[in-house]
Amino acid sequence: MEAQKKGEGLKVKGKGIHFVGIGGVGMSALAWILLQKGEVVSGSDIKKTAPIQRLQESGATVYIGHRRENIENARLLVVSSAISSSNPELLEARKRGIRIISRAEMLAELMKGKKGIIITGSHGKTTTTSMISLILDRAGFNPGFAIGGYVDALEGNANAGRGEYFVAEADESDGSFLKLSPWIAVATNIEAEHLNYYGSMDALKRAFWKFVSGIPSCGTAILNADCKNVMQIIRKKDSLKCRVIAYTVKKMDADFCAVDIHLNEWSSRFTVIEKNRKLGILELQVPGLHNVSNALAATAAGLKTGIEFERIKSALKDFRGAHRRFEKKGEEKGVLVIDDYAHHPSEIDATMRAARNLKRRRLIVIFQPHRYSRTKLLGKELGRALSHTDVVIVTRIYSAGEKAIKGVDPGLILGGIKSRYKKYIGDREKIISCVMNILRPGDLLLTMGAGDVYTIGEEILERLKRK
Repeated sequence: MEAQKKGEGLKVKGKGIHFVGIGGVGMSALAWILLQKGEVVSGSDIKKTAPIQRLQESGATVYIGHRRENIENARLLVVSSAISSSNPELLEARKRGIRIISRAEMLAELMKGKKGIIITGSHGKTTTTSMISLILDRAGFNPGFAIGGYVDALEGNANAGRGEYFVAEADESDGSFLKLSPWIAVATNIEAEHLNYYGSMDALKRAFWKFVSGIPSCGTAILNADCKNVMQIIRKKDSLKCRVIAYTVKKMDADFCAVDIHLNEWSSRFTVIEKNRKLGILELQVPGLHNVSNALAATAAGLKTGIEFERIKSALKDFRGAHRRFEKKGEEKGVLVIDDYAHHPSEIDATMRAARNLKRRRLIVIFQPHRYSRTKLLGKELGRALSHTDVVIVTRIYSAGEKAIKGVDPGLILGGIKSRYKKYIGDREKIISCVMNILRPGDLLLTMGAGDVYTIGEEILERLKRK
């Protein structure tokens, strides 16, 4: 993106800030914060989404479709990483000399003057960010936050905040998280993701090391000791300026440990140990060992800001999850429908464990692959993660703006699936028809993927109501 000119701020009288690709949950969060600050906000996207609806109701002007005339009243363009360099609004902005910045640069601008709490990692960012934001909110800190999912307990996913803290998840997919300057940083894990950008796992790990190395001496890195790649950073902690706090759910030697873990169908309970001292018991209303890990990181962050453990305990007990994170969409005719954002093998594995723990009669999965590059790199691993279900239907690849790669198709995933019934269906209506024909009372239908697969589950629920 084009660099900011020295001394150039956000304010220019009579002109607005335009978001190219405003419909995504991350971009819409920043647009919402700017509206709270009294900015004139506009944007464009290829289709209307729930975040767009909320922005329009709050005063933003949003265009469906990208056209050069959409930026007529813009002084600044914020561009999503999914936007092509040939986008007409981007080309027009360059022609007019309008300043262009990335989402990460806008986030950094909004965090100026705040103590940033930044959550990064391959998985768990949204849930951990949500938990920390709720902890600070319930403690009366009035934090700013930008979260990659709608959180009912916070009545949204973004807030300008009047307090000293700003909580946000950082996007490591294109290296833009290096533009942020955290006071506290949480690294949930580092796995083989976004290698189409980094080129190698070593390059990805170097980027995380650079991110943590940028934390000042007054800051803290909260790192997951259960991830072997994060452990490489922990082992070199003496080379860092900041304090390092390690956490674990696997009874290893770390600063924070979760022990006596009890996983139930829709909840969990565990004891928090800080340096061999028992702090107390946490109860979560979200399932899975992965959420125990997320909550442990959030607890460490909350304590670092000076919040008492009992307040943290109370906030986390009220946390019911973020939208699209093992979200219960509804139950009709004895069929439970759950949706999850999982699109990486490790995420799928964690989601499937939580689903199997519900002990329904059959597990039926509709999986939407996300990006051609990820399917090419992880096709077989995705297939293995989707195994051990009763039925798996794989949809067309959700490109997320990527161009198709020759020879890359859902067959790469199907080949690795060991389930008895597996099938590729590209047509949405045929998927719905197929699933409707096989559903029985007692089944669990799980939609998974980072695209729009959740709408299929919603439609099936509606048809079950009418059945």
